Amino acid sequence: FTVLARRGLLDTIIIGAAAFIILVTLGMVALTVMAILATDRMTRTLLALAALANRAARPLLHRDLFSMAKVDRFAGDIASGLADLRRAPWRLIWPGLLALSRKAAMLLILFLVSLAFHNPFDLDTLLGSFTVSYLFTIASITPSGVGFVEGAMALMQTAMGVNPATSAGIAIAYRGITFWLTLAYGFPAIRWVGYQPGKTPERVEVRLSRAQPGLVQPPWSGVPNPSAAENGSHEEPHPPSV
Repeated sequence: FTVLARRGLLDTIIIGAAAFIILVTLGMVALTVMAILATDRMTRTLLALAALANRAARPLLHRDLFSMAKVDRFAGDIASGLADLRRAPWRLIWPGLLALSRKAAMLLILFLVSLAFHNPFDLDTLLGSFTVSYLFTIASITPSGVGFVEGAMALMQTAMGVNPATSAGIAIAYRGITFWLTLAYGFPAIRWVGYQPGKTPERVEVRLSRAQPGLVQPPWSGVPNPSAAENGSHEEPHPPSV
């Protein structure tokens, strides 16, 4: 924001997007503190917010926007994660480093894309363009800012002295690498693990059961259950029925 303010590019739209992100962040912090102090209160708050959103969206969508069961499970996951974090807070260091490395990698990709278009960004243009892209990835009405991010990046780069056609090409190429490419290999990955909404993938279930021998093994995993092994019997594996 210092770069944008120095260039005179800090307008109402960018300030509004930043304010929206700050409100979302404050809400997440408040829920985290509530989960630490009173898990039941946090669960009730999430359920009440979900019910309010469902009432507001039902006249338009003719269905519930949020599943109350999934909201309740989400609250339980938050509480479980925070309990694990209290027992071993040092485990947060590695995910934090990975998150920072992801932002650094995205900055590097943006610079390399500008270099490929024979218009290498200086530090101000690089930071300004990345900041705008990240703002509108979150503060937009489309999933992951589709359409908004590309347009905002092109406008910002043009305002900072980049040729309009070049800025549009850089924005589209950058989003193609960091967003659309992940969809290209994400769909085959989902098919590979056998993911279905609300169901643990079979490959993951088998790996978890083998990593923790005390767990009951699924019949189709080919791994005998502890009770069956103790009795000297082994159930013939068979795939789950469809």
